[in-house]
Amino acid sequence: MTVSTKAATAPSDRAAGAGVEAQPGPLGRMAAGPAAMVLAFRAAPGMASLLAVVSVCAGAGPVASAWLTKLLLDQIAERPGSSPAELVRLAVALAVVGVLLAFLPKLVNYASAELGRRVRLAARDRIFTTVGNLPGLVRLEDPPFYDRLMLAHQAGADSPGQVLGGLLGLLQAILTMGGFLVTMALLSPLMTVALLLAAIPALVAELLLNRRRARLAWRLGPTERREIFYADLLRNLQAAKEVRLFGTAGFFRERMLVELRTING
Repeated sequence: MTVSTKAATAPSDRAAGAGVEAQPGPLGRMAAGPAAMVLAFRAAPGMASLLAVVSVCAGAGPVASAWLTKLLLDQIAERPGSSPAELVRLAVALAVVGVLLAFLPKLVNYASAELGRRVRLAARDRIFTTVGNLPGLVRLEDPPFYDRLMLAHQAGADSPGQVLGGLLGLLQAILTMGGFLVTMALLSPLMTVALLLAAIPALVAELLLNRRRARLAWRLGPTERREIFYADLLRNLQAAKEVRLFGTAGFFRERMLVELRTING
C-alpha cells in the first residue's frame, strides 16, 4: 500500500513527469518502428513473412485484375476472329485472380490475429522479465517510470503487430496506387497529373489528423491510467481496509471522476 499511496497523492507530479521525461523525441520515434518490426519478426517469423507476402499479393491483385479485364475485352472487341484458347486463358486467369482477391482478406485476418497473439506473449514476457530484474523498489515508486511501465503494459503488447500491419498496409496501398497510376499514365498522362494534384490535400490532411490523434493519445495516457488507478483502489480488496479505516472512499471517487471528466473533455 505504500507504493499505491505515494502514486495517488502526487497526480500532478506524475502528469508533469510523464510530459517531460516519458515523451520520446524524434530519434526515439524513428527507432521505435524498426524495433517493433524486429520484435514482430522474432516472435512469429512465419506469420510475419506470410503477412508480408499476402500484403504484396493483395496490393498487386487489383492491378492484375484490371489489366486482365482490359486484355479480355480487347480480345473480344477488337479481334472477333481471335483464337478461343486465348480467350479461355485470359478468362481463367481473371477468375483465378478474383478468387485470390476474395480469399486474401481472410488469410490476412488470420495471420494478423495469430501474429498479434504471439507478439503479445513475447512482449509481456520481455516487459515483466525486465520488471522482475529491477533492483529494489525505487524505480517502481518513480511516477514517470510507472507511467512508462503502464504504457508498455497496455500498448506495448499490441504495438509491434500494429506497426508491422500499418507498414504492410502502406506497402499494399503503394503497390495498388502505383500500378493504377502507371496504367493511367499509359492511357492519359494529363489525367494522371490531375489525379495526383487532387490527392495532395487529402494526404496532407490525413497526416495532420494522424499526428494530432497520436499527440492526444499520448497526452491522455497518464490521465487514463490515473483514472484506472483510483477506480482500482475503490474496488481492490487489499486496499479496502485502509480506504474504509481512513474514510478516503469519497476522496478517491472524486479524484477518479476528475480524471474521467478530463478525459471526456
